[in-house]
Amino acid sequence: MKFLSLIAAVSAVRISQKTTNRVALKAKGPAQQAEQVIEHCDASGNGELTKKEVFDCIKNDVPPEHHQAVKDFIDQIWPHVDTDGSGEVSAQEIEDFIRATSGMLAQMKEGPSAADIIDACDASGNGQLSKKEVHDCINEHVPEEHQEEAHQMVD
Repeated sequence: MKFLSLIAAVSAVRISQKTTNRVALKAKGPAQQAEQVIEHCDASGNGELTKKEVFDCIKNDVPPEHHQAVKDFIDQIWPHVDTDGSGEVSAQEIEDFIRATSGMLAQMKEGPSAADIIDACDASGNGQLSKKEVHDCINEHVPEEHQEEAHQMVD
């Protein structure tokens, strides 16, 4: 699972397949995946990624109307990845995050599309998901062992 795919999966902002293919062309394990993400997205060349570098790396593959949602999600997930609080994520931090979330993410990769999730969880019928609808959807559809983490990501 690639760091960028995580952003897409959890935020329900679908990043085109070309981004994920471009970033992890030959990565076999979390360490290689993390290194390839750094290699592809590290504009400064310092071996670590800032929030801006992560966003800049994927923005051309996300429709402009979803750019703010991606930025918001990066802000939400950042503390879970940037575990040393430096403001930049290292390959090791990305690798650790991939390892820690791989079970949940594997299920998400095999799961429904964002449209399917909205159809199943949009109790109000307005075509959008409120925070309450997302939490209710997590309770109904996410395996119990992953619910707490999923709720934290929403908050």
